[in-house]
Formats: sequence, structure tokens, C-alpha cells
Amino acid sequence: MNRSRSLIGLTLSCLSATAAVAERPMTPIDLLEVPRLSEPQLSPDGRELVYVLAEADWKAYKRITHLRRGSIETGVSFQLTRGAAGESTPRWSPDGEYIAFVTERGDDASEQIY
Repeated sequence: MNRSRSLIGLTLSCLSATAAVAERPMTPIDLLEVPRLSEPQLSPDGRELVYVLAEADWKAYKRITHLRRGSIETGVSFQLTRGAAGESTPRWSPDGEYIAFVTERGDDASEQIY
């Protein structure tokens, strides 16, 4: 129960950083600007969360995804990845020491697990 509350708190704190007071109706562009959280993965010890944050990249005309890692206790999170193609599908190693993810890197341009 406490873990669920912490998880909800972390998610809300991430969203509140991007929330703004609406002084006009939302437009389709506004909807594209809203960051989207997905694929949350709780660490084996339950103390951390890794998730995918998708944000609009207007120069590339697409949504770009990067991994973020956050503390359940404090709600503080930070960006883990910065690849040009974006990253997805984060998974913790059983001991919680590593995080694997899928991305395209280098000239090969095919998705690989890192």
C-alpha cells in the first residue's frame, strides 16, 4: 500500500513539473506537447522506478522517448538516456544493478538490447 502511494506520488510529481494553468481551451498542438509516461518498472528492492518519458521533438516531427530513473521515497527523478532515436522497454536486472533497454545506435540502425 505504501509502495503504491509512493509510486503515485512520483508519477504526480513528474507530471506537475509540466502542468500549467489553462487560460484557454486545449488545442491538438497542446495535446502533442503533453509529455507521456509509460512502461514503469519498479526496481527489485522497490526503492526506484525506471520509466519511459515521451516528449514532442518538433525539429524531427516526432515524439522522442528517453528513460528516466526516480526514487520512490523522494520522488526525485533524472534522465538516464539521450539517444537520438529514443529508447524503450526498460527492464531491471534481477539484482537491480543494471537496466536493460531497447534502442537503435550507430550505423546499423536496427533495434538492439543495451
